[in-house]
Amino acid sequence: MNIKNSRFQTTVAVGVATLLLTACGVGGPYPDVPELLPANSIPVYRGPVAPPQITYRIDENRYFEYLPRGAGACTNAMVYYNDKKLGIRSAVVELDRAVAGASNFIIDAANDQYLVGPMTRGNTDCSSGGGGCGGATLPYSTDGGRTWNRAIPGAYGGYAVYMSGDQVYTSGMRAKLSELSSGPSVWTDDLLSNFPPPRRQPLDKKFRCTANGKE
Repeated sequence: MNIKNSRFQTTVAVGVATLLLTACGVGGPYPDVPELLPANSIPVYRGPVAPPQITYRIDENRYFEYLPRGAGACTNAMVYYNDKKLGIRSAVVELDRAVAGASNFIIDAANDQYLVGPMTRGNTDCSSGGGGCGGATLPYSTDGGRTWNRAIPGAYGGYAVYMSGDQVYTSGMRAKLSELSSGPSVWTDDLLSNFPPPRRQPLDKKFRCTANGKE
């Protein structure tokens, strides 16, 4: 075999393959380096991403933050919990668009062990476990926001969530956070109007995301 001809044929074959990939619109993050994606895969979004914004503040050190994954400020985003004093930053829940608007949300600022996150129509991240991928879910934490679990209220009537001490109130239901891991049976009928006044008022009383990314 002629070594020179073999090297020439290999160079031509590689060049043709690269041209075909480029012609098909498959490009990688570096110039002239194609990115090979599996068949039927969803292309990675590479466009502009909206800036994060604080959506709820418990106090000057603890707050929830909305991190968009795309150009929309209030769509396709994850909610993160932050505690600057303790150095905690944890993923809470992936929200659907319906929860992006203003919703009544009160966490007694005197709480330090028990926390709740904004309720969604379903466990849209699914991988976190707890209730599968359907129905209304309530994120909650029993270790000061370091880790988060999911609970399914016995009934669902909206996105309002109030919490004081170990008691959490939703629309028409009440339960103890320390018992939520036992399932929906721990919820009892109650009204938001029976929610006891917070021992210490939070800085915000609504969970909200503003479409323009500003207050």
